[in-house]
Amino acid sequence: MNKYRYIGFFVSQQEVLRCALLINGEKRLSRVIEHPHITLAYMPVDANESLFGQMAEITLVGYANDGMNEGFLVEVSSACSELDSMLKAVSVPHITVSVSEDS
Repeated sequence: MNKYRYIGFFVSQQEVLRCALLINGEKRLSRVIEHPHITLAYMPVDANESLFGQMAEITLVGYANDGMNEGFLVEVSSACSELDSMLKAVSVPHITVSVSEDS
């Protein structure tokens, strides 16, 4: 069994919250995401650990807060072809900032 729950690009919570503050003030939902990330794989069968620590450029291109979830739509580019192909499989690349108690 794989020891990883997520494979993705993890980003600074401080930076994500700073961007959200600029857009929507201090209106976070009840549960702020402790380790914000862009998910490439959830509960993967295996993980190529040589990809860990690879860098990517993340551009915020949209924001939404529907009362259940708050987050950013993103565009991501990576110099790593394997990560790039994983990114193409993600239908809506995003960073979740916070969620409601019911989410």
